[in-house]
Amino acid sequence: MAGYSEQQPFWKLDYYPGTRRKLGSVPKIASYLYHEVEVGATFTTDELRLKLGRAGQRVNHEHFQRRIREIKDLDWNFRNHQEDAELDVQEYRLVKKGWTPESGKPRKRDPITASVRRQVFERDRHFCQICGAHAGDEYPGEDGTRVVLTVGHIVPRSHGGEATLQNLQAECARCNEPKRDSGDAINTYDNVWPDVKKLGRKDKQELLRWLTEKRRDLSPVEIVYAKIHKMRPDDRDRLMNDLQTATGKY
Repeated sequence: MAGYSEQQPFWKLDYYPGTRRKLGSVPKIASYLYHEVEVGATFTTDELRLKLGRAGQRVNHEHFQRRIREIKDLDWNFRNHQEDAELDVQEYRLVKKGWTPESGKPRKRDPITASVRRQVFERDRHFCQICGAHAGDEYPGEDGTRVVLTVGHIVPRSHGGEATLQNLQAECARCNEPKRDSGDAINTYDNVWPDVKKLGRKDKQELLRWLTEKRRDLSPVEIVYAKIHKMRPDDRDRLMNDLQTATGKY
């Protein structure tokens, strides 16, 4: 068993001090980032692999990407290359530090797990369901400021809303924040129905279908646009060149 002292952080250990209980990847990553990376600084999955990968084990980038998503449930916050134009694909910027194993506190569990969060984003195709912004897009007129998605409650928790797929939706941080500032206020029939009445007959029919099916359809262009955002930069550039040729725009 690796020795322990107050000066030795957990990320350098193999076991929890005084036990034969192994330290997994999530607590070791949390410990490493807490001690070695300042808020605002960057780190890479390759750095984590070299520092924390066990000898003789083949641990790839995807392993650490999954673990990073998991520790977001422990009050940590990061930005990736889709949210920060200055970052490379394997690079992250630390925004906020959260739980660490050294704290002695039990791991806080977010009722919205990483798995549920991923299902919500995939179902909503990484579009904010309030304003329609896509994850990773730049906000108009704001170079380098990109859309960051979070998961929001349709019926707020303060009004009894649960963390279920049916009551969760993808929201950009800008749409989600005013909801928090307003004390999770919810709309009422009286302040929404006048807006519904202003819609044309076709729009009313489409709105009714969305409400009946409990989902909003995306246009073919929006669906393809979402797929393009998951392409590698070189493939995206190639596609843009072909698209310019196909439309006669050079």
